[in-house]
Amino acid sequence: MKNPKPGYYLNHTFEKTVNPAGCLFVQEHPEAVEWGNVVVFGHSMKDGSMFADLNKFRNEEYYNRHRTIQLCYQGNWYNGLIFSVQVRDESDLTCYKTQFEWTAEKKEFIDEMMDASLYSGDDVPSVENTILTMSTCHGSGERTIVQAVLLCYTGINKKYK
Repeated sequence: MKNPKPGYYLNHTFEKTVNPAGCLFVQEHPEAVEWGNVVVFGHSMKDGSMFADLNKFRNEEYYNRHRTIQLCYQGNWYNGLIFSVQVRDESDLTCYKTQFEWTAEKKEFIDEMMDASLYSGDDVPSVENTILTMSTCHGSGERTIVQAVLLCYTGINKKYK
């Protein structure tokens, strides 16, 4: 769904009703879905809803037990592997880059995201893969960033078509 204005879905549901919880929303750049970096924003609610679980990835044991994700996008399911967990100042927009003109530019982005990760690992995304960046607030002035590489298409779920 296209954002009527930047930040609109921070306090509106997908049905466009006012709600302080807002809803999860994708940064506008649909072409990023095919090759770039898809950025999804959401609040970390005290009741544990929305993207509150992203902050659990600050715990290395939790990260090690929850490395895979599933994403449903336009009725298609994708599997992904988390490769980076970061804590960034809210003014640091580095991880929100969505488009890359050259392979080398995307490789540089991936390397930078892995270097900034709280945990190191052997799972290095390929420049051919789409990256999913999930972002939520943590305390005052910080963001928790969890990034995954989308690995494979797993099928269509007719319920979401």
